[in-house]
Amino acid sequence: MNPLCKKRSRAGRRVAGAAVAGLAILLATGCQHTETQPATDGETAMPADPNPGPVPAELLDKIRKDAAQRAGAESGEATIIRAEAMVFNDGSLGCPEPDTMYTQAQVEGYWVVLELAGQSYDYRATRRGYFRLCNNAKPPRRDSQL
Repeated sequence: MNPLCKKRSRAGRRVAGAAVAGLAILLATGCQHTETQPATDGETAMPADPNPGPVPAELLDKIRKDAAQRAGAESGEATIIRAEAMVFNDGSLGCPEPDTMYTQAQVEGYWVVLELAGQSYDYRATRRGYFRLCNNAKPPRRDSQL
């Protein structure tokens, strides 16, 4: 073993572990440079590219299936209320959870809201296909939507 490694303290190992975890989060969220300006005044998201295109059909199908499974219904019964591209201010995708750290870089993604069996389901997704149901959403300001 390298003698320099033996001198590393527990705190040093924790810092190194946190740095590796932070890098993994950055790589997983696909942080990329965008030409948008950071959101201000507590805003959680900004419109993405002026011509973002629709939410990919494959991703929308997966989100519909997830909502249907939660509702105990058929995915074809889901009504799309909102499906738009967004640039979120951080890795929380505008849906932070308590005691959770997120990358502090903008993340390109999608905001999808479905209605199924009389209930609304608010989903946030990255452009890479990761999605999750958002139970404590912070909706973007009206002027920041596409």
